[in-house]
Amino acid sequence: FLRKLAELYENDISRLELFVGGLLESQEGPGPVFSTIILDQFERIRNADRFWFENIQNGLFTEEEIRAIRNTTFHDVLLHVTNTEEGDIQKS
Repeated sequence: FLRKLAELYENDISRLELFVGGLLESQEGPGPVFSTIILDQFERIRNADRFWFENIQNGLFTEEEIRAIRNTTFHDVLLHVTNTEEGDIQKS
């Protein structure tokens, strides 16, 4: 496979397209290039969201409230929205 690919790009790695190279970068999921691209995209989406809870410029939450949100666990949410007691749900 790699020989055919090398022939296709005339043995010049600088001609390899980003998408093709990214797909070949790792067999275990995204490699360093795709991981960086995906992270960058999610950061851009978050930073452009005026309602994101950490966006202090929108005035929706105080610093103290943001700290409380960051420290909230799924366990806390389950206790809050169900009729269960503290010991009924494992903390993980």
